[in-house]
Amino acid sequence: MCDDIWQRDDGVVNKPDYWLSLMECAPRMTPAQARAEAWRHQDASWQDSFRQSILLDAADIDVTERRRAYHRLLSYRDNFQAGIYPLFTLWRQHQALRLVLADERSRAQCQQQESDKQMRALTAREQQLKQELAATARKLQNLTDIERRLSSRKWQTPDDDGPAASDGGSGKPPSEERQTPKVGGTSAPGGGANATPAGAGL
Repeated sequence: MCDDIWQRDDGVVNKPDYWLSLMECAPRMTPAQARAEAWRHQDASWQDSFRQSILLDAADIDVTERRRAYHRLLSYRDNFQAGIYPLFTLWRQHQALRLVLADERSRAQCQQQESDKQMRALTAREQQLKQELAATARKLQNLTDIERRLSSRKWQTPDDDGPAASDGGSGKPPSEERQTPKVGGTSAPGGGANATPAGAGL
């Protein structure tokens, strides 16, 4: 039945059963067969626009092709017979729903891609921050080690501010301090404590 059903164009096109049979036969075709058969129905008539829409629906077409076939079908809405119009309405709603779902899927895919892009950027930034944090930690550790070594070296260095003032603070050896003559009235060497100054008896 499905072999020659697409070429029939007599009184059966005004019967809903004919179009229901087309809707059953189209999914049995491969996508390539359905596409090839669809392009044989290019006549400017509501029958061919309906056949083409049914065939392309089974051909795994993309959103652009589906939307084109949908609008072509809508352009003949006023030419459908009264007995076919309810079936046409159901098919049109089915195609409209397929387009809405395709748009939603495309939008979700774009959002997912954008989300993945942001996630990759955040991951890269996180890795960069980890590297910067590790570098800063190494620098702080190096500074801590340097401060520790300087502090240790300071405590090991002796106090070298000059000789201790063990002699009362003069800074001179005791022998030099004993040999220093006193000013004003000390006896000459060899004289006693009561020695008379020269010329005192004259």
